[in-house]
Amino acid sequence: MSSDLAPLPSPARAWSAVERTRVLDQLSAAADARVVTLTATAGFGKSTVLAQWSERWRIERAGEVVWLEVTDGADSREVADR
Repeated sequence: MSSDLAPLPSPARAWSAVERTRVLDQLSAAADARVVTLTATAGFGKSTVLAQWSERWRIERAGEVVWLEVTDGADSREVADR
């Protein structure tokens, strides 16, 4: 794997977290898109909602989800092309 991408373990599901149904539905609707971005400032629950969505994905589609960290200085267009 290239040095600008690093695999990460899936975050643990926070069972006490509020399920953000609208955001989860929007992510599911965009599932066939090549790239989907989810942006918000720190502390707004991006990782939590993505963990919830990845669990939903595994159940509904029996699909695999891979978490990657893109390092600073990586060319985002090149990463998306992979």
